[in-house]
Amino acid sequence: MLVGPMDVWSLANDRRFVFFSTWLVLALYTVFFVYRGWVPHDEGLLALSAERVLGGQLPQVDFDDPYTGGLSFLHALCFQIFGSRLASMRLLLFVGFLGYVPGVFFLAVRVAPPVIAAAITALCVVWTLPNYFAAMPSWYNLFLAVFGALALLRHLDTGARRWLFAAGICGGLSFLVKLTGIYFIAAGALWLVYREQTHTLENSRTEGRGTRAFALLLTIVMASGLLVLLRQLQASDLSVMAGIHFVVPPSAICAFLLWNEWRYGAGGLGSRLSSTLALQVPFICGAAIPIALFLTRYAAVDGGLSSFYRGVFVLPSLRLTFASFSLPKPWTLLPALPFALALCAVFVRKTPVSRVLVALVGGALALVLILGFEPSVYQSVWFSLRPMVPCVVVLGCLLLNRGTATATVAPARRQQLFLMLALTAFLSLTQYPYPFGIYFCYFCPFLVLAVLSFLSARRTPLYPVHLCFLAFFFLFALAWTNTGNIRTMDV
Repeated sequence: MLVGPMDVWSLANDRRFVFFSTWLVLALYTVFFVYRGWVPHDEGLLALSAERVLGGQLPQVDFDDPYTGGLSFLHALCFQIFGSRLASMRLLLFVGFLGYVPGVFFLAVRVAPPVIAAAITALCVVWTLPNYFAAMPSWYNLFLAVFGALALLRHLDTGARRWLFAAGICGGLSFLVKLTGIYFIAAGALWLVYREQTHTLENSRTEGRGTRAFALLLTIVMASGLLVLLRQLQASDLSVMAGIHFVVPPSAICAFLLWNEWRYGAGGLGSRLSSTLALQVPFICGAAIPIALFLTRYAAVDGGLSSFYRGVFVLPSLRLTFASFSLPKPWTLLPALPFALALCAVFVRKTPVSRVLVALVGGALALVLILGFEPSVYQSVWFSLRPMVPCVVVLGCLLLNRGTATATVAPARRQQLFLMLALTAFLSLTQYPYPFGIYFCYFCPFLVLAVLSFLSARRTPLYPVHLCFLAFFFLFALAWTNTGNIRTMDV
């Protein structure tokens, strides 16, 4: 039976069909990487920690666990179920991956047609686990951040606070996997500040402006938070490139929130605090509960809590002396300019795009793809990726500011964009102080989703050009990163 064009179009717009097809294809593709390659000191460390837990030892008390300790318990359970083999940890990771794929798809399909959402999901897959399929904690941080983002957006749809609680639980579990899980909690808390601001702005059009007390309080809190971040980043040793990559994105998020508050904020201090806490408390409680339950094990041991604090918060800062990796020189920002300029087209009045321009961009990208085996070309592609974090976050904040002032972007769409920007800005800090290639992969799906939300907020005239970039980065991962070695990634 022949399938006509209308049937193909109907299937392409059938969300269920596109989702299940995408999920199946990506699962089959990734299964070939489950047992590919390994780094002895990574998986050996994870397995040894799990075996010590199986032997009755407690992380941070009986031995130094470089992570929070929750993953060691999870792997110990995995060993009990699947056997004490390195392969068991990878099987567990693959189960998590099978949940990660639907999460990315449903985040993307909120702002894009099903076919585009499927392409975005495929892009977020080929740039992640196929590059290094080891059960590292950062992969679980990524999975939990995706699930937490879904819960926050579900709250945006329904207004039900139980979704804030669920998102908080994801943040708490992520912290128990690795300390960097706190970045998701920080991004979620800032999103709730923006959500409350948006609601207040809608009401202020009829109620009028209020006092500046809440804006002052918010300024003090955010300035204190940024100072803590700078201290953790060892601000005295920060290079220009480290400042661009690790300070600019979170600072842009906080600066936008403060600008929004000082310019549009309304209502008295009491009412604003009440509405803010009504959103923050369920989220923070959700994060605190799994952490508190986990710490009961340590509270039952003499000196357990102090050992946990030392192992999780003190020793990691000491390890930074020996585990660091320098960012490339400032000139390496130049390869990011073409894509950055294409993003800036969002701010330009819609005009027809020349087919010649699309053909030139597509041809240039095809040439780069073919020459990807050349070290200089290969590195240039990587150089074009990391700078997109500060670029997208700053441009996104500018678009949000314009959308608020002119009401050209719907409030719900603005809130979704802000969430993706905040998650990108804070989760990118997982690269510090070791911004090696794989550490970019640990968070890059949120960069992809932030770009998608940014382009979907206002229809860009360069949409065909962006499709060329999407295809290029997908094919580059297939050809040159999925087939490479983690030790030579991006270098």
